[in-house]
Amino acid sequence: MNINVRLSCYGTIMRVMNAETFSQNQAARIVGGKMRLEHLIRAGKVRAIKGNDTAQNGHWRINAADVLRNARAVDRCARMSVL
Repeated sequence: MNINVRLSCYGTIMRVMNAETFSQNQAARIVGGKMRLEHLIRAGKVRAIKGNDTAQNGHWRINAADVLRNARAVDRCARMSVL
């Protein structure tokens, strides 16, 4: 597959996922942990909105494209040992 096709597919995926959100747990699993996710949110690299600002247990909606852009590759063997 040539580089232009790959970039086109990447752009399409990011454009579609920009309208989607992940839960806090899903996003943390993709980026490599809760602490890393919190750091990315504080740094402004990942957009996140708390569903109900006044409630302590409000659900977080985290932009899926930002999460995928900051995804951390996980070694398959290490991941299998966690499962």
